[in-house]
Amino acid sequence: MSGRRQPGPANPQSAVPDASAVTFRFANLGPVRDAFLRPGRLTVVAGRNNTGKTYIAHMLFGFLQAWRQWPGALNMILEHPRIFPDVLAAAESLFERGRAAIPLGDVPILEQRRLLAGEIGRAFSEQNTSGVMGSRANRFEGATLSLAVDERESPPMLSNARVRFDGTTLAVGRVGNKAVISIDEAESDDPDPAALPSWTATAYCFFLLHDLLPPPIALSADRVGISLFAEDLDFMKDRLVDLLVERVNNAGTQPDRPFLVVGDIPGRYPLPVLENIDSTRRMSTLPRRGGLVSGRAIADDIKRMTGGYFSHARDPIRFISQKRGGKFNVPLRLASSSARGMADLYFFARYASVGREFLIIDTPESHLDTENQVALARVLAELVREGLHLLVTTHSPFLLKELNNLIMLHGDSLKKLDLARSLGYKPRDGLDPRHVRAYIAENGGLTLARVDDFGISLPFLDATAQKVSRAADLLGDLVREEVRGE
Repeated sequence: MSGRRQPGPANPQSAVPDASAVTFRFANLGPVRDAFLRPGRLTVVAGRNNTGKTYIAHMLFGFLQAWRQWPGALNMILEHPRIFPDVLAAAESLFERGRAAIPLGDVPILEQRRLLAGEIGRAFSEQNTSGVMGSRANRFEGATLSLAVDERESPPMLSNARVRFDGTTLAVGRVGNKAVISIDEAESDDPDPAALPSWTATAYCFFLLHDLLPPPIALSADRVGISLFAEDLDFMKDRLVDLLVERVNNAGTQPDRPFLVVGDIPGRYPLPVLENIDSTRRMSTLPRRGGLVSGRAIADDIKRMTGGYFSHARDPIRFISQKRGGKFNVPLRLASSSARGMADLYFFARYASVGREFLIIDTPESHLDTENQVALARVLAELVREGLHLLVTTHSPFLLKELNNLIMLHGDSLKKLDLARSLGYKPRDGLDPRHVRAYIAENGGLTLARVDDFGISLPFLDATAQKVSRAADLLGDLVREEVRGE
């Protein structure tokens, strides 16, 4: 922020962003009229209330999840035989040999990517928007998400991936100058030949974009309350089954129409909230090993923040406080709001993450005191160093200022390392400014913020801080005059 720029050189080196090759555009989405977002390794979206930050986070999560099950791949490929390979022949090879190799020498990969990006964005906007936002169909009528792939930044497809269809899993990846699709797992020895063309087309489209569109994980702004109402939702589901059975068995009702009772149960949630509910339910089934290389260290940081640790040895998840004079062991739903808010991140880093996910966290500072907001900034930086992509929406000046400190820590000069240790930082706490993209949500769009060696420039936060400080100085002067006058 601007206060960080005073002691440095007159012209600090602006960071060259390590940005995604994909730019997302959001239009007609609540308060968001037209906004462009190109993620970095760490993407920060700051702004005042009701500027559309959460809407953008929800839509991005919904798209990154939905495109992976897009059913229109085969039709699109067959409609553009000039630029796409013969997936029907590839499907036949897959059926006969369990493997298909598609030569890429003369294939216009970038043109394929651009066309595919346009089609999946259009299909998502037409079919998925209301479901993602958890609203009635007309609430977000006209809302769109589109994406464009930058040719200059577009990387080659190098990593392998797996795509699951019913009981069959296909592996897809690049081997030399070929796209190779193979049957990785199958519940049946003979996959359905009628389904293979669609599966092959979907796998090839996945091959084109999966390195650009990583799998999303949502930690919604409602995560603090999810542990409270997840059990209530399960109770309501059980109650619904009881009501259905009661209707069927009651001679005074219409047993052939038991579904009418569903209309008596209100409520829908945005997709990221539903995913957060499911992840909370899955905590008790997570393996005891797994997660990031530094997952244990991140878990230790969260333990220090919450004053305790989480156990998934049995259901329900429990929080065990380690504070002196106040030790206790309670179900997660009875823990403090700060512990509930950090539980998802703890289990994700410690046991679940493989290091390629796109983690979308809405207001991660919720229910954290200022000291823990600072500590959380270091956790987020560690996740970035592990290779994750993060999008964070925030109002917290403490979290943002600490991110700026971590950016200024980046580098390996001896003076900087000595100062870092004296301030309580670890040598690897620095955050490369090239990995950071920051936006201000304002005026119906997103304004790209400057990121350089001094951190993120967010003038609107500085202006608010200066306004409060000026008022405090003037009031303090007045009080001192009154005290002296007495």
